[in-house]
Amino acid sequence: SKMSNENRGPVPSRWLHCPRKAMRLIQGKFLAFKTPLSSAYDNQVPEECRFSVDKFFANLRSQKIKMGLWIDLTNTTRFYDRKTVEDYDCKYLKLRCRGYGETPSEEQTRTFVQVCRNFI
Repeated sequence: SKMSNENRGPVPSRWLHCPRKAMRLIQGKFLAFKTPLSSAYDNQVPEECRFSVDKFFANLRSQKIKMGLWIDLTNTTRFYDRKTVEDYDCKYLKLRCRGYGETPSEEQTRTFVQVCRNFI
């Protein structure tokens, strides 16, 4: 509905022209990608630019990549539903970072490294 779209707010600035994801795995373990947007944003995003959780996992499947842990570094939960990620049998962790020119704190960095070590 129109109401729920308004509550979600606008597409993040610079999102449309940001690449969807890294071309290849980093160290064979990590894949950097921009935050997907749920279908609630479809009316703000041209079809060829859409990038949803489902589209992301379909792309991984086509490359025979299995994602086991998803670390969300955004400072909000409005872009997509974490349950969509968990539906793909992928663990989800929210690690809120400010972004926009701010580097993560030492504590955030330590947490990220520890979580990754424990998972790998």
